[in-house]
Formats: sequence, structure tokens, C-alpha cells
Amino acid sequence: MTNEAYLQGESQKILSLLDDFDCFHVRKPKASSEELIAFMNEIPESYHGRLVNHGHMSLWSQYGWRSAHFSHKNPPPAQWNEGYSYSCHDFIEIESFSSCEYLFLSPIFDSISKLGYKSKFPDKEALEKKLRNLKSQKFKAKIIALGGVTLSEEERLLNMGFDGVCIKGELDFIYEK
Repeated sequence: MTNEAYLQGESQKILSLLDDFDCFHVRKPKASSEELIAFMNEIPESYHGRLVNHGHMSLWSQYGWRSAHFSHKNPPPAQWNEGYSYSCHDFIEIESFSSCEYLFLSPIFDSISKLGYKSKFPDKEALEKKLRNLKSQKFKAKIIALGGVTLSEEERLLNMGFDGVCIKGELDFIYEK
């Protein structure tokens, strides 16, 4: 997932990372449409189908996005019939969005990018049990771990029952290289 702010050379760094990730979430909540258009125009069209739109639905028909991402702050439009993902912060919310392609569950660990943003799931054994219970009920949406997640934690999280991970804060350090 992108940093919320624009970073020097970010689009080129995203291109270098896309081979390692299934998709990349473009999250620029304070960006104007013009700023996001300029950002997207820096990324070759052949990669647009792997990018997920966070909150800039006025640009939905442009760029051939993979899908859209919504949250309680930015819910899907009433007549939305395209694929989408959704951010959740507890299992009650997860169960409400089982028709999504995938759901972010966060924060799993203390946040890297948001100082003071603590894990909502300090008991990892209880978290694993809840994940396994959902899977046993044939829950359809994939559940992706977000929040303080690093690449070094990926195997542990997959073994707990997550279907994938979303790297955000750690990418800020990768961007700096």
C-alpha cells in the first residue's frame, strides 16, 4: 500500500515492487483528482490492472483498476456491483462483508507508520482460533493481515490462518533506500 503522502520517485519504486505483490493499493486520501491523475500517468498502463483504488471513485472509469477498496469512512456506493475489498477492525465487521473479494483486518500488530496505534489483537492465539473458526464455516472472503505487518511476519501470519498480508509501514523504509 502506498504512503498517504507523495514520496520522491514513488511510482518507480512501486513498479520495482509489483513483481513481488499480487496487487498494490493506491491510498492517497488527501490527494486531489489532478494529483492522482499525475501519479497514475507515471505508471505504465500495463500495470493499472494490478492497482486498487482507495477513495478516488471519480477516477474509477479511468485506468482499468483491479478493484476498489472501501471502509467505514468511505463505504461502497449503494449500487456498487464491481469487485471490492474492505477494511475491518473486528470480526463482527468481517462477518458483515463476506461477499468481498478480500478484507483487511487491522491492526494485527502495533502500527509502524502510525505512532501510538496499538494492535487490536494482542492475544494472537485467540486471533488464530477466530480465523480458523471462520475458515471452518466456509467463509468466502479472503482475510488479509494489516497493521504493523512486515515481510518477516508473513509466514507466521499465513500459518495463523490469514490468506495474505498487506505491507504498509515497512514500505516507507523500502522507499527510503
